[in-house]
Amino acid sequence: MTNRQPWAYNGKMKVLKLIRLSIWCALIAACISIIVLHLSISQVVSEPSQLRKIARQANTYEIVRSDILTPRILKEAQDAGYAELIDKPVVQKAVDKSFSDENLDTLLVPATESMANWLGSKQPDATFSIDASKQLTVLTDTLAAEITAKMLELPPCSFRNTLSDVATGKCLVPGLEEKEIRSGIISALRAQPTIQEGTLSSEQLNVPDPVISKTRNLPEYLNMLYSAAIFAGGILILSSLWLLFKHRFRGVATIGAGGVLATLIVFLAQANFVGTVNTLVLDPGYQELTRALARATAVEIRALLLPLLGVSAALTVVGAAGWFIVRRRRQAATRTSRVHFNESSSDDSAPTSRED
Repeated sequence: MTNRQPWAYNGKMKVLKLIRLSIWCALIAACISIIVLHLSISQVVSEPSQLRKIARQANTYEIVRSDILTPRILKEAQDAGYAELIDKPVVQKAVDKSFSDENLDTLLVPATESMANWLGSKQPDATFSIDASKQLTVLTDTLAAEITAKMLELPPCSFRNTLSDVATGKCLVPGLEEKEIRSGIISALRAQPTIQEGTLSSEQLNVPDPVISKTRNLPEYLNMLYSAAIFAGGILILSSLWLLFKHRFRGVATIGAGGVLATLIVFLAQANFVGTVNTLVLDPGYQELTRALARATAVEIRALLLPLLGVSAALTVVGAAGWFIVRRRRQAATRTSRVHFNESSSDDSAPTSRED
């Protein structure tokens, strides 16, 4: 029994050391996971250029034209007295011409900057005001040309027609020239609120309440993630220094294994995140935007995971190989010392010659 006790003790110590290194590995993995998530998410939400790219991918520009501008301009044009001469397809065509993707890409710079500042807690709300006077001028001229062409096709008014017929576009006052008609239409359209103000603002978005309730606390969550990443970075540095100082090559392998484990954790987390976002049911425009944000975040995460996996795997291999080489050398040195000790003992036990 006594001969087996040292071996049992050594085995127990090895198990305890393995458990401690496993705990360090899990801690390293947790810290790296938090840092990777913060870096990837902040790369998406804090860059206005990235937000504009996401807006294009989510077909946001078409939503702005179809769901925001067209209904508003159509109503105001009809309120100006041209309900009989104008319809949604005409207005949609004019809006598409005036607010092309290129124009909106430039116009929405203040909006994306405001969104990035709000997500970064640099301003309390994602409010913005965009000067769209040039585009609205083009829109007014386009609509005026369409309405004028239709008015010129109307039958001339007679004594049977009333002023209401003239106002609603059922007949055309004889003697009016095209230039006069067009000028009057432009004046009437420019008196409407949207065209008169010449701006597009965040107040015109009419964001649904479910979207507001689900996104209201986003800046707070991002701040919490930032604080967690700072804390995790400090823990990661101290833990790595301790492992390198205390365990050397085993510490290097533990850090590498932690990185590999973090890669697996984050990869599974981003896949689950994208899947969860895809199941959300929101208004069509906001649903597409949310999914585009999730896809962009997943792309950024995967871009960080590839080099992380490569570096972590290299550290694991180097650490394990170094530990194995050092262990073999120590075992060889131990065997050599034992051989020398046995030889020395044999020499001491041999009979000595005595001089007579």
